[in-house]
Amino acid sequence: MGYLYTILKYVFYLCNLVILLSGAFLILIGVYARINTSYISGDLATEFLNPGNYVIAFGALLLVFGLLGAIGSVREISILLGVYTGSIVLLIILELALVLFIFLGKEKVKELANDAILNLIENYRTYSDLTVVVDLIQTSLVCCGGYFGTDDWENNVYFNCSSAAISRCGVPTSCCREDIRINSQCGYNVRNIMDTSRRANVNNIGCIQAIEDLFNKELNIFIACLSALFILEIVVILISLFLIFDRNKKKNLRVIAHTNLENSRNSRVKESDWGIQ
Repeated sequence: MGYLYTILKYVFYLCNLVILLSGAFLILIGVYARINTSYISGDLATEFLNPGNYVIAFGALLLVFGLLGAIGSVREISILLGVYTGSIVLLIILELALVLFIFLGKEKVKELANDAILNLIENYRTYSDLTVVVDLIQTSLVCCGGYFGTDDWENNVYFNCSSAAISRCGVPTSCCREDIRINSQCGYNVRNIMDTSRRANVNNIGCIQAIEDLFNKELNIFIACLSALFILEIVVILISLFLIFDRNKKKNLRVIAHTNLENSRNSRVKESDWGIQ
């Protein structure tokens, strides 16, 4: 049992040390992205769109978990391991709640996702960082716009039909089919022509629909990854509980041994006193 405890202790420590360093690294990346972003402002809407904030938050979460696990295991501090275990249990509960929300509140999830995409569309070309994000989404998912497809680009000042820009009544190049994307103006004026011509030049499926189709297509992979994550978290909880249990057991044995030693000494003292008398 002693060898098993030692092995689990240091494996647990090393794993959490990796988590700690990963968290610190992500925080540095997030801060760098935050400093160099093109849309730093006090406006809550644009701050919500800043990916650097999410990277920092995720990195801080990993850092805290890593610290609790690493220090708690190597220093054998039961309280820290208990907080670590409780935090993982809370994390599992939140993950289950999120999964239920995604499956049971599908329409609400689609609404929230559409609002996020519309915010990105509104800020397209205003902030270079968001322009890259939108182009990446549309080219990767072979889609255009949000829930209403190409018509959602009416929300952008450069592409709405009342704009004086040459791109009015159009869509970005990333909306175009891959074979004609080499033409940087392939999406111009496509919303001002017949539907058949529009479908011939650009991807008419909205990104919300594309995300939903991808999710349904890869549902088995999603469930497998989620199951693996839950199993990993449960294993971590069991290891942490084992370390706590073994640590407390050793502590209790030391207390019992110390108590027996004191009782033995007291007995010898009493016997000595009786002998003197």
